[in-house]
Amino acid sequence: MKKVKKVKSTPPIIHIPNEDQFQLHIALSVTLLRIIHPSSEIKQVPLYTTKLPDYIIGIHPFQKGKSFMIPNYTVKYPIKRQRNGDYFNDNKKCRIPLSLCGKIFKTFGKSVIQCITGLDINDKRIGVVYERMYFDWIEIIDAYTFGIVDSCGVSNKSTLKFNPIGIGLINVVERYGDNGDVVEQFEKVIELLKLAVVNYINYFVFSFFQGEEVVKEALINDNYNQILVLDKFVPWKEHLFNLERKGYRKVLYVVYPDSSNDWRVSAVPIKPSSYESRKKFPNSWRGLEKNVLRETCGIEDAEFVHSQGFIAGAITKEGCIKLSLLAVKNSVID
Repeated sequence: MKKVKKVKSTPPIIHIPNEDQFQLHIALSVTLLRIIHPSSEIKQVPLYTTKLPDYIIGIHPFQKGKSFMIPNYTVKYPIKRQRNGDYFNDNKKCRIPLSLCGKIFKTFGKSVIQCITGLDINDKRIGVVYERMYFDWIEIIDAYTFGIVDSCGVSNKSTLKFNPIGIGLINVVERYGDNGDVVEQFEKVIELLKLAVVNYINYFVFSFFQGEEVVKEALINDNYNQILVLDKFVPWKEHLFNLERKGYRKVLYVVYPDSSNDWRVSAVPIKPSSYESRKKFPNSWRGLEKNVLRETCGIEDAEFVHSQGFIAGAITKEGCIKLSLLAVKNSVID
């Protein structure tokens, strides 16, 4: 019997330039590859070896054996030189040419989502998140990379954040390049970006999509005309607007338990990203709390109404429903 030769398994090597690696498009490119190949090793190579013409104008990132070459894309890329395949897809919405990061995401993005979520590659949720992440992340990064943010009309979306307190991803990456061992600092950047990517993808796959069914069921089954009552906390704004466009009833207020299980009622905005509401809470309630609010509105467990009139709270779900019903009946347009 012939002996079966054991094939040595060596981790993939990701080569990065030894200059300018602390740029978001390079760091995120490595992060996406590292998610697919967790054991991959990062090595620096001289900058000139990554500036071959094929690397600058290639349609897809190079994959030589088990090595990924990460070229430096700091050179501005004239839009007129783009060829078919240099955009995310043929949709007219995709008007930004693909940088290195865009090319890697286009090629490996679905595999990244599959690795994080464990879903089958043919699951429709992977396709939806893949396209959404392009517009939420990659398009903005590509525009920054080529210095064409304003001319391509994405300046209003160019505040890509790493966390809720407003630290920009670009600033996070650049700060780590200021001092310390280059490879060690770069590894820290990869871990931070990986956390951001994993949290984003898990949110949409495991929370966002669940929200659609919860909102739909509540729109169909509850007995309130202009109020939506949710028994569990889910992302609801975008789903509500999508379902309204499909013919489901329109509402003015949404009652729900927040992430801390405190009962809240929100005035529905005029659009998902807007701070303007369809109908704010009465002006006479705004900024009031507890006993003062309770005496004013007559609801015994009312807790507060925000000074801008877009959100309120009560101790119980029933209290929030009563606040909503009174607000609906209020005929004064504030």
